[in-house]
Amino acid sequence: MPDHNVTSDHELSLRDRLLAVGSPSPSVQDQIQKEIRSMLTRKLTTLHRVFLCFVAIGALASAILCGSLAITEAQLPTLARTGLATGVLFGLAWIIVIVSVLRRGEMDLKRDARRIAQMVWVFTLLMSIFFCAVGLSRPDKQVSVLLMVQ
Repeated sequence: MPDHNVTSDHELSLRDRLLAVGSPSPSVQDQIQKEIRSMLTRKLTTLHRVFLCFVAIGALASAILCGSLAITEAQLPTLARTGLATGVLFGLAWIIVIVSVLRRGEMDLKRDARRIAQMVWVFTLLMSIFFCAVGLSRPDKQVSVLLMVQ
């Protein structure tokens, strides 16, 4: 069995050559950092800004709708109100993310994409848990299965 910890002569010579070159000067390092930053960010166009404003308006409408239903519908079970409160938090989180992107004027492809994916994943997970819990609490099993499957 070959030993994977042993490097080839070619790899050693490349390593030695790279070490011999040394670290780049501060101006070259700054230039490299700027190039990396430009690869990971995209300036927002007017169309992107308009689209993000519409998404923020939709998130605000969703938060208002979920909040008003949680407050005004007294007959809703606690679990349903908790789900609606989660919808409010999700809508507000979208607004916060969109406002931060709009203020910067650019989309950070690494940080913002990860943040948005995390929000969607957490929201989907919580909503699945809430639907399953509501479905299991129903006395009629056909309706509870439909709630959990949808």
